[in-house]
Amino acid sequence: MTPEALTPLQKLEALAAKHHFVVTSTTGGHHTPHSLHYLGRAIDVSVRGKSDREVELLLEDAKAQGFRWLDERHKPADGRPWGGPHLHLSDPPLGWDGGA
Repeated sequence: MTPEALTPLQKLEALAAKHHFVVTSTTGGHHTPHSLHYLGRAIDVSVRGKSDREVELLLEDAKAQGFRWLDERHKPADGRPWGGPHLHLSDPPLGWDGGA
């Protein structure tokens, strides 16, 4: 399948697999209202057992592919849902201003 034929979710999952990160959440789970997870445009990946360099390489590749990311290795102080240390990666639609 060509990269153009992949859905946003498939592209994000392929990125995680390329860097050997485990996807812990896609369209299910508990997320903030209006989360891109519910649109099939975001994933969470576990950082357990990953070095800072491994995280850095994943995020560099994500940025190069035009994805957005949030480093959620620490519990947010604002009370947002949090399922443990992870990275949130997303592929928002054009014109999206709702965050990552």
